[in-house]
Amino acid sequence: MNDHLFQAKSQRTYDKSRLPPGWLDRPTYGQEIGGIVPSKVPLGEAYNDCIVPGKRYSFRQIIHQKRVLGRKAIGIFSEARPPGIYKPDYIDVLYAFYHERKPDMVTCPPTPEWKRSSEFDLNGEAIPDEDDDGETTF
Repeated sequence: MNDHLFQAKSQRTYDKSRLPPGWLDRPTYGQEIGGIVPSKVPLGEAYNDCIVPGKRYSFRQIIHQKRVLGRKAIGIFSEARPPGIYKPDYIDVLYAFYHERKPDMVTCPPTPEWKRSSEFDLNGEAIPDEDDDGETTF
């Protein structure tokens, strides 16, 4: 048996040097079903010669798309609710969720005025306000 062939349980033989039947015509993903988004199988970079640019769907592309989505999410939130995400922990979680290393130059905006405490201690310093998630903000 050739190295580039493998046998499926149904005893059909597939040539791994060719695209799976119908792969090009399938959408990359479907409608969400109970929290799961169905997806066609991403192919390895070895199949790039068989697929025209624009139709490729590989693990590398999925990771890249998730990274772009993460950056967009931060930007969209910032525009929709200025000044944006001001808690470094939340930014860290977003970068982790999208499997991206946070650049050193990322800085969070200061705590917005509406979130600052209006109570002061005896020295005139703002008393830390407990946030909805239990964190303390100034």
